[in-house]
Amino acid sequence: MSQHLRPQTWIDRLTAQKSKKAGQPPTQTHGIADATVEVSGSFLLDILFGLGPYRSLMLHSMLRHEIGRINPDNWYDRRRLVAALHEMESKIGPHILFWIGKKTAAEIFQRAEAVAETPHDALVLLDRRYRLSHRLNPNDGRAPEPIGQWVFERIESGRARVSIETPYPQQWIFGLLSGAVRDADPLVQIQSLPNVGQAYVFDLRWNL
Repeated sequence: MSQHLRPQTWIDRLTAQKSKKAGQPPTQTHGIADATVEVSGSFLLDILFGLGPYRSLMLHSMLRHEIGRINPDNWYDRRRLVAALHEMESKIGPHILFWIGKKTAAEIFQRAEAVAETPHDALVLLDRRYRLSHRLNPNDGRAPEPIGQWVFERIESGRARVSIETPYPQQWIFGLLSGAVRDADPLVQIQSLPNVGQAYVFDLRWNL
């Protein structure tokens, strides 16, 4: 059985339990018509694969926000994933959400086609995966909501600053970024700085 299909067994069971309580047949939900930005099912599975003891909690949170059976080829309303991650943060705390972000990065880089040899390479690969995993809903005629923007600014040799505009929780992005750059260099130091406008800002140092 394909690795991508394993979590569907758990999701199917949880969805069936929820539908049985409501007296309705199980349904497959993957976004709504007016969602401006969508996230791929494969990206959702990247999040779920690395959750360990928190997987069941995340699955229940996704179900509460109407993310049902996950198909890696389908697209889902990003607002629902963002809401589920914020709910996880309120239940288990920011430190665990940071850890979930790191585990998501580990899943992404485990299947990456290229090897990141520097922190910058890692950020390029992460940004590419992020953009391939998000899209504007083709059925939405409104002005598009930003998919997200990552800006890498080299300050000096061995130091850079990353600004990220995204609706995802800050601690999850912090963990995602930390897991990515440390995949290339375990000694990278990364610090979260005060937000600039709507952007999360991180300071990276390496070769210290």
